[in-house]
Amino acid sequence: MLALTRKFCPFFALIFMMSCGKKMTESESPSTPPLVQNQMPSSTLVLGIENKVQTYIPKFSGHYLLPDRLRIRSNNALGKIATIIYNIRADDPETYDIKCIYKGNTDTSMPVDRCVDQYGVDVGNITNGQTVMIFDAGNSIELKSNSEELKADAIYDVDWIP
Repeated sequence: MLALTRKFCPFFALIFMMSCGKKMTESESPSTPPLVQNQMPSSTLVLGIENKVQTYIPKFSGHYLLPDRLRIRSNNALGKIATIIYNIRADDPETYDIKCIYKGNTDTSMPVDRCVDQYGVDVGNITNGQTVMIFDAGNSIELKSNSEELKADAIYDVDWIP
């Protein structure tokens, strides 16, 4: 029996030394990525005017508060005009709800001049923070500028509809 213990003791001592200092970890279960299902965008939507014409197509419908002025990022807004056409129908690009015209009256200010419907009828002040416009997913918003140099942002508060 003594001979058997002498043979196994060095073996167990070796195993014990090899396992000392080694971190024991639990078996890791395969991690699953978080479930992402049509997450709503931020409630602040910023559409940049970078070129003479660009289009934005929202993926979700929403209640939009239209901006009363554009945030200017270029050197000079004086004399520049930007037009934003809202809710252009995907099935009929000639049909839209509202068109707002913004005019640069100083270097850094570009307030809304007027908003009209598709027939050119002035719809009054709809940028007062009181009027909510509903825009449908799939329809588009078109931003136009009369100048390549104009760099501006239209900033919206949006309550997205899931």
